Amino acid sequence: MAEEAPYAGRMATRNDAAPGGARLEVTVTDPPRGIDLSLEVRPGRTLALLGPNGAGKSTVLRTVAGLHAPGRARVVVGDTVLSDVGNGGRAFWSPPRKRAVGLLDQQPDLFGHLTVRGNVMFGPRAAGASRRAARTFADHLLDAVGARDLARRRARALSGGQAQRVALARALAASPRVLLLDEPLAAVDAPSARELREVLRRVLDGVTAVVVTHDVADVRALADDVAVLEGGRVVEHGPADELLAAPRSAFLKDLLEHDDGADDLGPVPHAAPSEDGRRSVARHAEAVEALVAPALAAGEPQVVRVTELLARAAGEAVLAPRVLARDARAVVGLPGFDNSQMDGYAVRAADLAAATPDAPAALPVGAPVPAGSQPSPLPPGTAAPVMTGAPLPDGADAVVRVEDADPPTFSPSDVVRFAAPVPPGTYVRRAGSDVAPGGVVVPARTPLGPSQLGALVAAGVPEVVVAPVPHVLLVSTGSELVPAGEPLGAAQVHDANGATLAAALAQAGARVSTRVVPDAPDALRAVLDDAPADVALVVTTGGVSAGAYEVVRQTLREVWFGHVAVQPGGPQGLGTVSLGSRRVPLVAFPGNPVSAYVSFELFLRPVLARATGAVPARRPTGRARLAEPLDSPAALHQVRRGVLDDAGRVRLVGGPGSHLVSHLAAAGVLVHVPPGVARLERGDDVDYWEIR
Repeated sequence: MAEEAPYAGRMATRNDAAPGGARLEVTVTDPPRGIDLSLEVRPGRTLALLGPNGAGKSTVLRTVAGLHAPGRARVVVGDTVLSDVGNGGRAFWSPPRKRAVGLLDQQPDLFGHLTVRGNVMFGPRAAGASRRAARTFADHLLDAVGARDLARRRARALSGGQAQRVALARALAASPRVLLLDEPLAAVDAPSARELREVLRRVLDGVTAVVVTHDVADVRALADDVAVLEGGRVVEHGPADELLAAPRSAFLKDLLEHDDGADDLGPVPHAAPSEDGRRSVARHAEAVEALVAPALAAGEPQVVRVTELLARAAGEAVLAPRVLARDARAVVGLPGFDNSQMDGYAVRAADLAAATPDAPAALPVGAPVPAGSQPSPLPPGTAAPVMTGAPLPDGADAVVRVEDADPPTFSPSDVVRFAAPVPPGTYVRRAGSDVAPGGVVVPARTPLGPSQLGALVAAGVPEVVVAPVPHVLLVSTGSELVPAGEPLGAAQVHDANGATLAAALAQAGARVSTRVVPDAPDALRAVLDDAPADVALVVTTGGVSAGAYEVVRQTLREVWFGHVAVQPGGPQGLGTVSLGSRRVPLVAFPGNPVSAYVSFELFLRPVLARATGAVPARRPTGRARLAEPLDSPAALHQVRRGVLDDAGRVRLVGGPGSHLVSHLAAAGVLVHVPPGVARLERGDDVDYWEIR
């Protein structure tokens, strides 16, 4: 029997076979393309096919998939011949639909009118599987590629990375014996590529696969073997680790020479732009985190008394965000002594060993043990009434609930009867079973919330070491701006950005100093020169676009300024500025109020909240149906404002304009429309973040 792909959960109608994949042999001679080569992929291994453009990589994949018929070709999968032409004898060419070969291209090419689940079900249904079986299998595969939450979304509403995950699940749904991947990560942004690469790393384990790529990160993560093609010939072929360590071909040497060796898994401080010059939202968020997070962690930890934290919370009716910089260790164990988990009778288990309903154990009642008392030892053959949380008398090793005794309530009776034995330890909380003295009661990097403070008090911890509270200098730029509370002059407006972001920064755990400066470089330089000595981060609003009075951009020449593929909030700046002898990170947001706030939520708040312990570090997310249609620029990640109505649907608040501050104030969620989506209809699903 021919080998089958070893996917867990493949269609029950398929015959199972031992894992390990199928051997692939391919020979291609295509004179018009100058190709003459032979390759073999051993069962269950992944071959990375490398080479310059025009070397023949895609021709090999298309020949294996049955989409190209060269002059001479032989393709064998396991013991099944798929192609044999131009070799003498009777020619044979199996059509693509019968090859059990999966192909994942650069572009997902999903059925846009179908849901995600419908796309993945399509292959099994076409093969005759029942709707129920196909749905179960599709959900299993969507789980495997991390896309189960997208099942009900229409394919046309997916981002590039999401669509490629679904395309991978759809390719797997046909239970292919060989999986072909033609630069599957080339059309997605870097964060999505990293995630997808990890998905592929898992999915390809034990699967026979060929991956065409120009990225060394793909080779390191996915490939067991490497073949390098040049001029239609195989010039290098062998185990991936050996060839990467000692490349022989000029192409592979050059590829490795220009690789940074980072496996594309780390943050990108200055992320590369997309083809239209814009950074993706994810790439810019990465760049902000890479620059800002180390600076926020560089301050000196602070020692604070637990009682001070409690007093401030009670006095100000707010629990200030704090995150532990070091483990907090228990001074006393929890529990501090053996105690009762129930209201009942403390007993020696041996005294009840022979108890039965027909011959209950009758024990005299000893002195009661209320909580907060120190009991006398329990004599053998005695039962002592004990309350929940009260110490267990010495000698007792179990508790019987009062409702399981006779009488089933505490009473003046001198004797209590038990109809069944109990194992030692029943309803007993042992000393130190939660945490022993000296043990870690709250680990480092934990935000201090109500439950953490309660545990610290219970464990007798007097003080803790917390991460420093970052001091942020917030600078609003614009000659038209007037600080809050001051009268307006002609053509002036109040500084909404300063108010909004100062509150947002404080809510995220920062200490904030605010400044308002006109569109004059000397004024901005003076504010920076006069910044408080402990400022860890500078945030500016306005002055980052391409106009004539863009003071931040014109003054800070060493800072990166560019566009992010987001609406609102496209113009952004990121870099470092000099504050005296120090250089600190600067994050520059656009000046329109909604743009500034959305930029803060997308790029800065998650980094700041993780550093301070603000909860939640990431906004709560959800997915709901739209109550109305919306249009969105297809090239941008649009962030609209909305609320959840009584039916749990997302209803938009205001339009996409970046000046609509009253509509922002009315919103309870930020609605995310990913790139590649130009329109969503009423009833379509959308993702949202809760912002209050």
